[in-house]
Amino acid sequence: TKWLLYFQGGGWCTESRGLAEKAGYSHIETVGHPELCSQRAKGYHGSSASDRKTRDLRQRGYLSGNPLENPLMHDWNRVIIRNCDGTAFLSSADEPLEAGGERLWFRGRDNALATVEALLERHAMDLATEVVVGGCSAGGVAAALLA
Repeated sequence: TKWLLYFQGGGWCTESRGLAEKAGYSHIETVGHPELCSQRAKGYHGSSASDRKTRDLRQRGYLSGNPLENPLMHDWNRVIIRNCDGTAFLSSADEPLEAGGERLWFRGRDNALATVEALLERHAMDLATEVVVGGCSAGGVAAALLA
């Protein structure tokens, strides 16, 4: 079997208002980035609470299952490893951080490694003939460092 592990991008977070509110630090010139971790935790890049079980990956390049869009990997097993804590999948904190009145867990590395372990043990990735690890933005950093 062949597998594509894609680490989702999503940027970074901080609790420094000076960094989070710095204009021109993102592709939208009026938006500060990184986000405040305490605010990020309540949205898409900080929580999987509202995630769908499956995603439509049409017109998503090498994530697509359409052979016309992705002739090389359309029939591979494709896994998106969700960006979850604003640390490029590098955190492994044993205790939460108190920020903005919230208890925030930074365990991106642990979550990523647990995902890979589950794929190996329960989804036969251990029998893979090829595995490609990739990602974009913060996920690309993680792909390079964790591969």
